[in-house]
Amino acid sequence: MFLLQILVLPISFINIFSLVTNYPKRENFQTELKGKKVDLFFLTNSNGYEISITNYGGIIVSIMVPNFNNQFENIVESYSSIGEYIHNSNTNNKINSLLGRYANQIKDNELFLDNKIYKLNNSNYISNLGEKVWTPIQINSSELRLYYTSKEGENGFPGKLHIEIVCVIIYKS
Repeated sequence: MFLLQILVLPISFINIFSLVTNYPKRENFQTELKGKKVDLFFLTNSNGYEISITNYGGIIVSIMVPNFNNQFENIVESYSSIGEYIHNSNTNNKINSLLGRYANQIKDNELFLDNKIYKLNNSNYISNLGEKVWTPIQINSSELRLYYTSKEGENGFPGKLHIEIVCVIIYKS
């Protein structure tokens, strides 16, 4: 199992990198795609830090941390609705989404495994797991789990792959 821990540290200069200060609205992310519900999930800790993640591609929509004036701001580049992420999914601009089976180019789009060559669909960009609707389970206010099964032959890859992403917001000073 791959464990993703989102660690938020109280770094005061982080506001320098703030691109979007808007607070995401859950209703802007609630829709249905190919019969699956898409939603926005919020993870919080005891210090008021908050991360929002959508189950469409596991996209991190916001990381809310205090600025110099102790006002919470979003420090990640993000869109304000799920429609904007879907519209931009046809480009290589898959901001803040999960990567998938690979995160770079695979030479000649071929994978050699067990004396067999598998021709992959395209390895010139990050795989399309950032465009899938993942099954979410919110464990508690600080933990979210996302599940997806990549079927045999998806993008040309051999074997079925069960993926579990664990998102946890913690605080360490």
